[in-house]
Amino acid sequence: MITNYENSLITRFDQRYTDTTLRLQAARLFNLAYHRGRLAHFLAMIFGKDNHLQTLASQPVSSPRSTSRIISVPISQIKGTLGRSDDFDTSFNPLHERSRSRWVSILTAILMGSSIPAVELVKVGSDYFVQDGHHRISVARSLGQEAVEARIVN
Repeated sequence: MITNYENSLITRFDQRYTDTTLRLQAARLFNLAYHRGRLAHFLAMIFGKDNHLQTLASQPVSSPRSTSRIISVPISQIKGTLGRSDDFDTSFNPLHERSRSRWVSILTAILMGSSIPAVELVKVGSDYFVQDGHHRISVARSLGQEAVEARIVN
């Protein structure tokens, strides 16, 4: 007969095993995205093209407040950033190893069923620029999502 104490130890062991397995899966997905980004960057250099996110030099609005409602924004309409153009390519693949820890943590949280906050975007015409949420967009794109939940910064 298994006691409550033994049952709690088994549950904690199972949870640690699950966490480790999910982190390993997330690390593998990061490696794929990272290598896609590095390959695309290399090919862009060979062909003399720019493969970085567009940079929005300054926010073309009067105040940095976000709207209270959250909307779904197609990732294909997110064209740039307010300041991280060297960290991700135009497909939101990470270009540096320094993104690994954050990227893996976000994906692990998603795989465990945790909710993640909406990204913050600035809308310019029909395009969007990322103010906050580069890694979340990168992870969503790697998972094959076509849209992300976002707050639009006014």
